[in-house]
Amino acid sequence: MVSDDIRTEAAAAFRAGRADDALALFEPHCRERGEGADWLTLARLKHHLGDLNSALDALESAAREPATLLTARRLAAQWLLAAHQAAAACIHFEHYLAAAPTDAEVWGELALAQERAGRHDAALASHDAAVRLAPVTSPTAADSRLNRAALLRNLGRYESALPDYLWLVEHRPTMAMYWCELAECQRRCQRLAESITSCERALALDANAVSAWMCKAVALATLGTLDTAQQCFEQAFARDATRAARYGHADTPLPRVPDARSVYFAAAFTRLCAADWRGYGELLSAALQFFATPSHAPSDLSGAFPLLYLPLPNALRSAGHIAVSNALGGTRLPPPAKRKDDGRRLRIGYLSCKFKDHPGMVLTGGLFRAHDRAKFEVFGYAINRDDDSPQRRNVRHEFDHFIDVSAMDDDAAARRIRDDDIDILVDLNGYSDEARPLIMVARAARLQFAYLGHSHSLFAPWIDYRVSDRASEPEDWGYPLLEARAFMPASFYPYDTARHTLGATPSRAALGLPEQAFVLCAFTRVEKIEPRLFERWLDLLQAVPTSVLWLGPASSAATAALRTRAVQRGLAAERLVFVERVSHAAHLARHRAADLFLDTWTFNAHTTGLDALQAGLPMVTLKGASWSARYGASLLTAVGLEELITHTPEDYCALVAALANDRPRLRALRARLEQRLQHDNPFRPERMAARLGAIFEAAWARYLAGDNAADLDIS
Repeated sequence: MVSDDIRTEAAAAFRAGRADDALALFEPHCRERGEGADWLTLARLKHHLGDLNSALDALESAAREPATLLTARRLAAQWLLAAHQAAAACIHFEHYLAAAPTDAEVWGELALAQERAGRHDAALASHDAAVRLAPVTSPTAADSRLNRAALLRNLGRYESALPDYLWLVEHRPTMAMYWCELAECQRRCQRLAESITSCERALALDANAVSAWMCKAVALATLGTLDTAQQCFEQAFARDATRAARYGHADTPLPRVPDARSVYFAAAFTRLCAADWRGYGELLSAALQFFATPSHAPSDLSGAFPLLYLPLPNALRSAGHIAVSNALGGTRLPPPAKRKDDGRRLRIGYLSCKFKDHPGMVLTGGLFRAHDRAKFEVFGYAINRDDDSPQRRNVRHEFDHFIDVSAMDDDAAARRIRDDDIDILVDLNGYSDEARPLIMVARAARLQFAYLGHSHSLFAPWIDYRVSDRASEPEDWGYPLLEARAFMPASFYPYDTARHTLGATPSRAALGLPEQAFVLCAFTRVEKIEPRLFERWLDLLQAVPTSVLWLGPASSAATAALRTRAVQRGLAAERLVFVERVSHAAHLARHRAADLFLDTWTFNAHTTGLDALQAGLPMVTLKGASWSARYGASLLTAVGLEELITHTPEDYCALVAALANDRPRLRALRARLEQRLQHDNPFRPERMAARLGAIFEAAWARYLAGDNAADLDIS
């Protein structure tokens, strides 16, 4: 045993800030005659000095003695967990609990380690043990309930988390934080009135509970109580703008006080994703009211994308985009220096939040690589973090230079693009989710294009050109356009034809389809299926008794809602068949088991429609008035199947029914489509890159001549 004198002297050295001296005094004696408690002291000294491995070795020596076994195991686990070695920490916690299985606090610590190690089921079981063993009045009981509820929430299991939050407010009713957590969970469960009540309980305990103000605002906005919701947003930002800006947006703080109307539309979009059409008429009425003019339209970025899914006049959608663009403001940097024609290759930059595992990569894969390097030097700027996906690894090699600007703020990213002396910057985002339009607002390049990322004009003065085609372009946008159009021949959509190839066609039985059915395929996202369209699809199922409707991946809520509506219309639930997510090759191949692809109306299929056509599956579309309602017409025009473009809902349904009863005609259409794609695929990256290159050169020639941007047509 180390002598008391050595211990005293080492302790004095440690208190004086001389940990190295303390270790030099203590370690030799500990190794000669140390007992369990001495090895614990040595481990703590080593850990304090940053030598984790030696500290763990000392703990192993301490663990050999029964008196210090538990302390050694728990310390080792805690230190490993702090060092981000969760799996190793779990082993030590498990050793501890094998000897002390009733220690509720350590069960809770094990649960946190398992959660960090990705072992969620095991973590829930450990939380259960902690909850069962902890005395109701102990801090461990509350901590265990809170941590279990947080894990369930993180897993999206909000209803399962509710009992723990209810327990917390019942047993700790004066804790405002617990009321805030309960309110947030209730809001996620769409128990909005209950959520508002819980927020009010939290605010009665702590008027500065910013999360309660924000949660109450979102719940009120979701219900359409917009004036009161706006007041709550203002209260939250007035009390602590930093915390309010972080609400629900840990990585991307809100730039300003939210507009309650935009929150209302974002919440409505969430309901559309679940095929929850309650209040749909009120939603359309609100849109008609809010977007009547740009000066009254919601100006939050979050409201722009949901607007595309509603059947509204072009003028209303345009007013919404004008409001957002006006709110984003003008450039904060001086314009890029004018460049003369010095013979240098044009520097083209692509700015995207989709350089990752994303459907957008189905379109653009191969496009960047296909640019003529004798004319263009190509840069990629990623505003999304590296997800280490195959798509991210592949796209890096398509550029001459690939730069991750995700960690930079908007001005820093714009300056980086300026420093690279980019001539033409192409925004692939628009106002979609994860977009960062302020980089474009800062005028990072001499000419700026919008392409693919948004299904509407942005009405933004910082966009010089928008890439389009004649079939897609509306006759009337509702307001004069600010950007020029760059028209491609046929469709402006690319497709990665080389990388996305067909596999073997699975049997209908393997896909859960009736062998003799007429299969109407609509692998589109649920939010694009509007109520009036779904009713027409059900009409078609009734008109064609042998038919089934084959739908894309959907949540359990959406699946139940759509099947319930079919049953209400007198159809068997089995007439709706849903697919699971599979690899892209398998997804393409299963299209061949279908007979006809049904396009959506207000927001046409684009990537999904291209997948169908590339698999040789003909598509019927309804050409609408907006850009997003004309993609199907663009795709069908490109492949020479204009006879599948309809102009009224009645014509759409009549054509589908006619094709269902005329198999020879349908086979002929499929043969024409496959021949066109095999011999002259209009979407292949090489062709699209050449057309884009011609557009860039034409726009650059106008720039060098000192001319303003004007419509271009390279056909």
